[in-house]
Amino acid sequence: MTFQVLDKIGGQFCNEEVLVRLLHFWEARNFKKGNVLMGVEVLLDSEGNSVQGFISPNRLFRHENNLHRSSVYKLKKFMVRPAKTLYRVSDHKHTIWFTDLTTMVPVLDGEPNIEAHKFRIRVFSDFAPIADTDFDLFDVVGQHRLISGDNLKSATATDTGTEVAENRSRDRVFLHLLMQDGESIRINLWEDIAAAFRERWNTSTVQPTVLLITTVNPKTIGGAVTLSSTSSTRLYFDANIAETQEFMTKYVSITLHLRL
Repeated sequence: MTFQVLDKIGGQFCNEEVLVRLLHFWEARNFKKGNVLMGVEVLLDSEGNSVQGFISPNRLFRHENNLHRSSVYKLKKFMVRPAKTLYRVSDHKHTIWFTDLTTMVPVLDGEPNIEAHKFRIRVFSDFAPIADTDFDLFDVVGQHRLISGDNLKSATATDTGTEVAENRSRDRVFLHLLMQDGESIRINLWEDIAAAFRERWNTSTVQPTVLLITTVNPKTIGGAVTLSSTSSTRLYFDANIAETQEFMTKYVSITLHLRL
């Protein structure tokens, strides 16, 4: 059984076993209510068909020690509900909800043919129409053109971007990214994601050139479309994965074309 079968059982309890790879998981918190934990969200993939899932706080103790990115599991006994309308990280029309009966058993033998990565890469013309809607959190890949932030070694410019309230700029890395359509876009990386970028940037003998940033939220800041990292954001650099490798072979020609 694959996730394609879920199209036929929406709103029902699924007692069938699904072979899945756990692509990613992250905490969902309500920052408007004291940063309270609402649950853990997961992104699962079965034969190239990814689905977003949700584990409520009262059920988290059953699974939290068993969650390992890129691991493969046999998933069974879960609810199938309509997909979220906000902060979507999957194109699937359904969402999986873990129940008290849900089992998630690691597959230790063999290597199922399920990809370890799945991205929804978009360009400027895709981000601009959905700015400030909080609907979809797409991915972006490109060549960095400007980077600034506190405690950054060899920042590429002194431009610090739009001011932010409550001195949050110290928790931010601000950059411009040249995308595959030749357009540049502003990006704010916040808190843990900014720290992860800062660590990679400062410890690299040769600073990364190409970045893939997942699940960014487009906002209009200072009149410009700006992408902001979210709690589900991941970072990939240069030759980490096929998508960044592919862009590395193209960005030189993009840069040369823009200079003509």
